Amino acid sequence: MIFNALSIENRRNCSSFQELEQQILNPIHNQKNVVKANITQLNQDVETISQRLQSETSLRASLVTANKSVERKNKDIDKLLSIESMLIMQHVDLHHRITIAEAKKLCPNVSPQTIKNRIANLVSSELLEMHGKARGTWYSKP
Repeated sequence: MIFNALSIENRRNCSSFQELEQQILNPIHNQKNVVKANITQLNQDVETISQRLQSETSLRASLVTANKSVERKNKDIDKLLSIESMLIMQHVDLHHRITIAEAKKLCPNVSPQTIKNRIANLVSSELLEMHGKARGTWYSKP
């Protein structure tokens, strides 16, 4: 009887101890789960930012490379262009187009065939684009 009474009392104590333990541990487990979720979200955010930085870095490197290429091309063009070609390009920059007749007026001391050759070279170098045919032909930047 005493044994049974102790046993019942111990069971009650154990039961209340387990309840107390659950009351204490449940909020801790909940906080632990919230922290895990926050860490997961932070890891995803870090991965996203890392990917964006890699993309931006790659894009910047591409832009720098393209810019250097354009600068080299411009320097090469300046070296290769004759005075007549430069005058023609300046006229196109100002007026957005040019005809053979206008080019002849720009360079009166140069033969008409040389003017045609200069414009043909600018077209083949893709610095100018031809529009129209025959007498109505005019040129502009692409």
